[in-house]
Amino acid sequence: MPYSVIFALHSLIKNDFKIFETGSGGSSLFFLDRCHKLESLEHDKEWIKKMNLLNTKVSINKSWKLIHKNLHSNSQSTLSPYLDYLESLEDNTFDLVSIDGRLRSQSLKILSRKTKSGGYILLDNSDRKEYSEGIQFLCSLKYKETLFRGLCYGLPWDSQSTLWQKK
Repeated sequence: MPYSVIFALHSLIKNDFKIFETGSGGSSLFFLDRCHKLESLEHDKEWIKKMNLLNTKVSINKSWKLIHKNLHSNSQSTLSPYLDYLESLEDNTFDLVSIDGRLRSQSLKILSRKTKSGGYILLDNSDRKEYSEGIQFLCSLKYKETLFRGLCYGLPWDSQSTLWQKK
């Protein structure tokens, strides 16, 4: 994520926030240091193992739920356990939703319902064309939109993130 969005999140996140993220890693550590509860959804089993090791070290006084769901199903009963899990979440629950995992357009659509009124939806790499369907969906809801563009840690090029505030 661009440094500019990290600075914005630093002042935006309150210690009573409930945050949901798709994709875990550095953002999880950032959120854990600032929020009350964090729930992270991952599709990669090997990455989950690494994050669970980290979880035992850093979340002693924090509530961090790390969930693994496959992106696609091998059965006829469901197309995506990952998206099914998102659908199963209670509506109007989270103060902030951060989307930095897979299936981002679909995740944007689903998680817009899971975000509280006045809450925030953050999409990393929002300059990628493959996320345009989800971005257009959120824009149609007329949420307040803020673009953040600039340098990111570890990248030799600029990137973009978009933050929407739900009405």
